[in-house]
Amino acid sequence: MALLDTLNGNLFVGDALGIRLPGTGAIRPVTPPPEFDLGLALETIRRLRALEPARVFPTHFGPVPDSEQAFEEAGGRLNQW
Repeated sequence: MALLDTLNGNLFVGDALGIRLPGTGAIRPVTPPPEFDLGLALETIRRLRALEPARVFPTHFGPVPDSEQAFEEAGGRLNQW
């Protein structure tokens, strides 16, 4: 589930982009089996990115510094893993 605050452009993405590790800024994919579906996860990232949020808030540790970079990294990491 993701929530978009249209007044401020904040997008609360839950774990859809993964977990942002504190102190490193790195995004780690959340891929619990057996429910994980790579195609669906990448499509979710694409759909969230299309909302063009001003800021992206994963579940933990506050907003990401660069929303576009976060979408790019999240998709790349999923494909890598």
